[in-house]
Amino acid sequence: MAKEVEQLRSFFQITLEMVGKEQGKLKFTGRYYVPYFLAMHKQGYVQAFVYLIHAGSKDKEVYDWLDKNMEQVRAFLDWDSEYQWPQKKR
Repeated sequence: MAKEVEQLRSFFQITLEMVGKEQGKLKFTGRYYVPYFLAMHKQGYVQAFVYLIHAGSKDKEVYDWLDKNMEQVRAFLDWDSEYQWPQKKR
């Protein structure tokens, strides 16, 4: 799991660097989803996200991490519920 967390962190960092000033040229996915994942990366919630998306697995490592890090999981879920998604352009 640690490798997957680091791979996703690296992906977000590379995406952040690539998007830069070109974000305005991006289509729906780039304008809608990319900002969410970049904000999640900046807030430091990638690890909680990765473990949460694997919560349904039978992997003991996932279960143990979630159990030991419920405060971080709750903080991520609070952040997620308050995230302001971009409004549709009219």
